Amino acid sequence: MKVSVWLVPETVSRNILQKQIADIASKHNLPTFIPHVTLSIGGIDCTTDQDVTGIVSRLEEKLGGSGPVTVEFDSSSEGVSSVVRCFRGDDGNVKWNQSCMVAVNRRPDFMRVVALTRMAVYDKDDHHDVDDSNNVMSMDFARPFGEPHYSFAYGNDESLCEEVVPPISEFIAHELQVWCTSPATLAGVASGWKHLSTIRLCTTSTSSCGDAGFDER
Repeated sequence: MKVSVWLVPETVSRNILQKQIADIASKHNLPTFIPHVTLSIGGIDCTTDQDVTGIVSRLEEKLGGSGPVTVEFDSSSEGVSSVVRCFRGDDGNVKWNQSCMVAVNRRPDFMRVVALTRMAVYDKDDHHDVDDSNNVMSMDFARPFGEPHYSFAYGNDESLCEEVVPPISEFIAHELQVWCTSPATLAGVASGWKHLSTIRLCTTSTSSCGDAGFDER
């Protein structure tokens, strides 16, 4: 089983982004998924339920109750809508899971969550990479893009990007979600992907965790 760790928007932003995902999917006959930014690189191999439980336990230990995280969409001088793009793999075909996306800025708070997530996923206790800001800020992401990103759709057609305008420029994340992402294919999104666990970054005692904090366009 392949497992992925996602950073998920708070309720208000999630509803806005979910509607856009559903609208694009309906128009192009594509599968839907929840709004998220993947923090792990690809799917993590888990052969037993204990492997998944271990990942969730370590994520809770390192990030549970640690506070909200801002996810900021990249933009150019023309605005964020000008940088929605798709990428092709080595075979020249559009990469199904990088077919309609926007880059996410490498904010220090966001990148620290990425680093701690990967430590938990790969069961590493050495905090060297997290404490070294250069290592944190230069961490790699899934190819061919190699940058953190948010997807509006999954598909095989570069025309998916046409007329897609992000409805918000950023969102606040209150939780991580662990998902089974097997099979890691376009067809698998609808047939096999399922939610396994949630790690709350905000607890009821964290006063800074509200549902505000987005810029609706």
